[in-house]
Amino acid sequence: MSTSKDIVKAFGFLCLLQSVETYVSYLENNNRNKEKKDSLNIENKKKENYHRKINESNKLANEESNRLITWSLSMIGGSILLIISTDYVNPTGWILYSYFLFAIGWTVLAMSIYYGETLTRIYMSGAIASETDTSAIRVIGEKVDDYFEKQIKFFRFGIIIFSIWLILFLIWFIISKK
Repeated sequence: MSTSKDIVKAFGFLCLLQSVETYVSYLENNNRNKEKKDSLNIENKKKENYHRKINESNKLANEESNRLITWSLSMIGGSILLIISTDYVNPTGWILYSYFLFAIGWTVLAMSIYYGETLTRIYMSGAIASETDTSAIRVIGEKVDDYFEKQIKFFRFGIIIFSIWLILFLIWFIISKK
């Protein structure tokens, strides 16, 4: 009888050991799952933070782009008014050829406006992009940066063209008004 009691005790002990091993395994899996979950949460928060930063940067670029568009339109409108209302000053001679700079300036400012409008469309597509798709967010951010750079370049070139015209006109005005 003692042998059967020992067998039962051994069997009970083995069952207890198996239960403890199963429970420990369960706890380890739970900890691993929790660590994976925490790791995924951290990764998702990093992606969301990255998306938010790119979106804020794109928003600032879009606001500045809209300001450049407004300035470009103002320069185009002002230069058209200048040509239309030259009753008080009648340029003659070589200075008339400098008015060709207006057409070049308008074209360059139109390119600046085009890049600004395209930037706005790209910004809008970035605002609805998935927060977890970092490659798409990165591409959108790079496009916004590229188009904003082109818009600024054309805007500056337009200002230079109109500045050249203004300098030529002032020289002519000073020389012709003795």
